[in-house]
Order: sequence, then C-alpha cells, then structure tokens
Amino acid sequence: TDNMAAALSRVTQRAARGHVLRYQHHLKSLRTSVCFQHVTKEHLFQRPSDSQRLSIRCYSHPPGEAAGEPEEFESEEQLQERLLSAALQFVPKLGWSEDAIAEGAKALGLSPAVCGMLGSGAGELVLHFVLKCNMELTHTLSEQHKLLQLGQAQKKPTVQFVQDTVQTRLRMLLPYIQSWPQAMSILLLPQNLTDSVKALSHMVDDICYYAGDRSTDIDWFTRRAAMAGIYQACELVLVQDTSPNQEDTWRFLDNRINDVITVAEKRKEVQSTGEAVLQGLVGAALTMQNLTGLSQRR
Repeated sequence: TDNMAAALSRVTQRAARGHVLRYQHHLKSLRTSVCFQHVTKEHLFQRPSDSQRLSIRCYSHPPGEAAGEPEEFESEEQLQERLLSAALQFVPKLGWSEDAIAEGAKALGLSPAVCGMLGSGAGELVLHFVLKCNMELTHTLSEQHKLLQLGQAQKKPTVQFVQDTVQTRLRMLLPYIQSWPQAMSILLLPQNLTDSVKALSHMVDDICYYAGDRSTDIDWFTRRAAMAGIYQACELVLVQDTSPNQEDTWRFLDNRINDVITVAEKRKEVQSTGEAVLQGLVGAALTMQNLTGLSQRR
C-alpha cells in the first residue's frame, strides 16, 4: 500500500510539473508579442506625473527565440514620443496613417501591438508633428531673443520679423507637403479640433510675444486672430504652390501682412479723427457754457 501511495505521489508531481512548464511556455510566448507595464506596489495609486514614473518594458522578439534585454522607457508619454517621432520618416510613403505608426514601432524594435496605446492613431501623429514644429519655432525665437538682450543681434522691424517667423514655420511643412492636405483634414476632425486650435493659438501667441506685443486690451485678441488667419491661409496656398521655391506663397504672405497693417493704420486714423471730433465738441460745449454763464454756481 505504501509503495502504491509513493508511486501515485510521484505521478501526480510529474503531471503538476508538466502543467507548470506548459503554463510558463504559454506565458513566455504571450510576453513576446505584447507590451507589459511593470508597476510596483508604490506606483499603484500614483499619478504618472509623480516623481516615481511607471517603468514600461516592451518585448518584440518572436516566440521560440532568445529574448534580449527589454528596452526601458521613463514613462508611457516618452514611449509615445519615441514611437510617433519614429513614424514620421514613413509619412512621405504611407501618409498620416496607422500604417506609418506601425512601421515606426518596427523601426524601434517594438511589436506593432504597441500602437494600440494611442487613442486616435493618425490624429496623434499629426498633432505630434505640429507640436514638434511649434517647439522648434519657440526655441529658435527664444534663442534670437537672448542674442538681442546680450546685444549680439540687431532687432528686426516688426513686419520683417513676423514675415520671417511665419515663413520659417511654414517651411517646416515642406518635407511632408505632398500629404499635408490629408493632415489638415485630420486636424479638422471633431476629436482633434480642440487640440488643433490650441496648438495654433499657442504658436500665434509665441510669435506675437517675441514680436514685442505686450497688449492686454482688445488688440491682444485682434492681433492673434489676424495672425492665425494669415497662417492658415498661407498653409492653403502652400499645398497648392508649384512656383519655384514657393515664391507665390511668400508673396501671398507679404501681401496679407501688409493688408493687416493697412487696416490697423486706417482704424487708428478713424479713432484719431473720432477723438478729435469728440474733443472739438467738448471744447465747443465748454465755450458755450462759459459764454452763457452756465458754469457759474447760483
């Protein structure tokens, strides 16, 4: 009886080990095709922006092959940044699409399954590019401003500064100009429109700020609305421009800026005329009041 019990125990243990090995093999295969987030206990109730960031490990080696050391990223946001930046090189061929993002994942050695972490694939890609260009422009303007403060550069006239700055930002689109109409239509989708308008307003605000605009009245809104309209109109011209070195677009830009300046000057003239008329009426009223003795207290 004891021998039979011992034999049965050995059979049971071997069967259990077999199940464990099969489970481990299945888990290993699963890990090779998906992206895991390893979150320690102290991370469970923290926001991603806290000092201790989530550690993300991605496994992309095929089943049956030895796995290399997984690449670590500081946060999910950083992984998205890398992924979308890598996808940009495939946009000229594949357009602003999830296919371009999938190719970007492959270029980083990641599984295409990682693309599922993006909310709206194509929209995220276009917005990433727009924000990237805006950051580059702001950095350039900031560096130029520092040189001015140090006396190492000469201040440009405001009109020339605005023309050069808008042209610099538009030139950033040229590597993707063939597919930019698609990007513009993606930005107009309801799910992307809010972020698109926000990115445009921030860019325009930076341009106006470094151009020297410190107004806090209604002119603040007027100038920025005019600048946003000019930029968007120039984008529409640029995607259809077949002239050498985009000369038609730059001419259009110069004309629109001059139009805005002309309108502003006319408005000032009207305001000045109105103020002069008002002052004249007030002066006439005071003169009449003095002549009739109405200014004397009774």
